[in-house]
Amino acid sequence: MSDSTGSHDRETTRVLAALGELLAEHDPRVTSNVEFRGARYDAGLAWVHFPEGFGGLGVRPELNKLVEERLRKAGAGPTDPTTFFMALAGPTIVTHGSDEVKRRFLRPMFTGEEKWCQLFSEPGAGSYFAIDMHSPGVEVRPLRQITGEAEFNEVYMTDARVTDSQRVGAVGEGWRAALTTLMNERTAIGGSGSAARVPRGGAANAAVEIWKALPEHRRGPAERDRLARMWIRGEIGRLTNLRASGAMRAGNPGPEGSVAKLAYAELNKDLFEFCIDLLGADGQIGYDYTYRRATELDVDGHGRGAQYAFLRVRANSIEGGTSEIMRNILGEQILGLPGEPRVDKDLPWSQVARS
Repeated sequence: MSDSTGSHDRETTRVLAALGELLAEHDPRVTSNVEFRGARYDAGLAWVHFPEGFGGLGVRPELNKLVEERLRKAGAGPTDPTTFFMALAGPTIVTHGSDEVKRRFLRPMFTGEEKWCQLFSEPGAGSYFAIDMHSPGVEVRPLRQITGEAEFNEVYMTDARVTDSQRVGAVGEGWRAALTTLMNERTAIGGSGSAARVPRGGAANAAVEIWKALPEHRRGPAERDRLARMWIRGEIGRLTNLRASGAMRAGNPGPEGSVAKLAYAELNKDLFEFCIDLLGADGQIGYDYTYRRATELDVDGHGRGAQYAFLRVRANSIEGGTSEIMRNILGEQILGLPGEPRVDKDLPWSQVARS
C-alpha cells in the first residue's frame, strides 16, 4: 500500500511541476488558444495518461482533472465543444496508430487546428482509417434531425484515395480500431469520463430545477414520487460512473462504459418526458425547429431547455451503439450469457459475405 501511495504522490508532483513550468513560460490569458494548447501538448499535459512525447506523461488518468482545474484557474479557456471527438479519436490513435501516425495527428487534434468526426461504413463496404474530409471524392450529405439540426451526415466516397500513412492500426484490424472509438464514445455519453464533476442526482437535476419553479398547486404527490425516482436513478448512475472512472485507463474502456451508456440513454428519455409533463402546455412552445447545421455539440441538451432535450435524447439510444447492442454486451461480457451465433466470425475479411 505504501508503494502505491508513494507512486501516486510522485505522479502528482510530476504533473504539478509540469504545470508550473508551462504557466511560467506561457500565460494563457495573453497567449492564443492554439499556441497555448500546443505548448500544453508539448509539456505532456494534453492527455496525461498518454505516453511521453505524445501529449502525456504516462501517469494515471485521474490527474487530467487536476490539470483542467489548475489551468482554468490560471485563465485558460474551456475546451472548444466542437472538438468533442478528440475524446474519441485521441485514444484510438494512441492505442492503434504507429508512432508516425501519432506524431501526425495527435498534436493538431488537441490544439483544435484539425477537427475530427467519426465515420462507420456499411458491413462489407470498407476498413477504417483517417481521411481528410475535404479530399477529392468525399461528399457529405447532412441529415436533418427532429431538432431541426443536422449534426449527423451521410458520407459518400467515390474514388477517394487514402495513403497507407493514414492507416490506423494493422491491416485487417480495422474493426478493432473502430471498436476503441465506440467504447470511448459510450464512456463519454454514459458520463464515466466526467463523473467527478457531476453533482449529486446527476442528470435528474434538470427536472429538479423545473420542479422548483412550479407553483405549489402543480406539485402533486404523484409528480413528487416520479421526481424522487428520477433523482435516485440519476444518483445511482453518478456513483456507478465514479466507480468505473476510477478503473479507467488509456485504450479500451471495459464493459462498464456500455452499461453506463445504456442506463444513461434510458434515464434521459424518461427524464425529459417527465420534464415536458411537468411543464404542461409550456412544454409545447419555445423551441425553434428551423433547419440549421449544428455549431456546437451538446450531447444531452441540458443547456438548451427541456423542449430541445426531449427531442435530442432520442439519439442517446442510437449513437455509440444502440441500446439493443448495449444489452447484448451486458449479457455476454458481464452476465456470461452465450452470444448470438455468428457464422462468419472466424472467416478472413475477404471471405465475409457482402451486403
